[in-house]
Amino acid sequence: MKMRNLIIIPLLLILLANFVYAGDQNQQNINYVVYPLTLEQWVSTDQARVVVIVNATVNDKTLATIRQQILQNLKKIIPSSSWRITNFVRSQTPAGLEQLRVTAETRVGNDQLAGLRTKTAAISRAGQKYSISAIEFSPSLAQIEQVKTQLRKQAYQRVKTEIALLQQIFPQQKYFLHQVLFQGTAIAPLPRPMVMTQVAARQPQKLNVSDKVILHVKVVLATLMPEKQTKA
Repeated sequence: MKMRNLIIIPLLLILLANFVYAGDQNQQNINYVVYPLTLEQWVSTDQARVVVIVNATVNDKTLATIRQQILQNLKKIIPSSSWRITNFVRSQTPAGLEQLRVTAETRVGNDQLAGLRTKTAAISRAGQKYSISAIEFSPSLAQIEQVKTQLRKQAYQRVKTEIALLQQIFPQQKYFLHQVLFQGTAIAPLPRPMVMTQVAARQPQKLNVSDKVILHVKVVLATLMPEKQTKA
């Protein structure tokens, strides 16, 4: 058994060495073309992100239903919108009452912002104060992702064109795509007011806001060296 092992192990080492050598040879027989690619596209929106802050003081009886009450009151501000509570902080007053600070937000079209501050103030009452924290015009995540998909499609088309160009200049080579590395996306927003003034809220106008989406790509093309060059 020991003698057999002494024979098998050197054979395995020889086979492994030949395999590694063949792999190195294959790597040496490939020429790479590496280049950066930067694409950009504007993403536009006419929707605003509306953030409302609710400060409320409640007792144990109303604590269980306060969340539903807040959502119902928010519907009175913009009935057609879908509100989401994004933050809910509880603390206790010296008198033993529960003090809440709730943050809620929604996205609406510019045509629904008329009289927003007046409507928000109207639903406030003793123990519950509603106030506008921000009205921010910016593209949604879904809109940005859609543009990213379009940019990736453009990148693939550019790579296809690059391969065809190389093939035309070097017809003796056969170029193919080795890697496409998406190295990150930058969002370059234009300067814009974060919060609308009361006058602007009373007099809505058609407003389109755009951000620039920039996609950075690293492209690696490859070609096998001709057989006659590898044997030289």
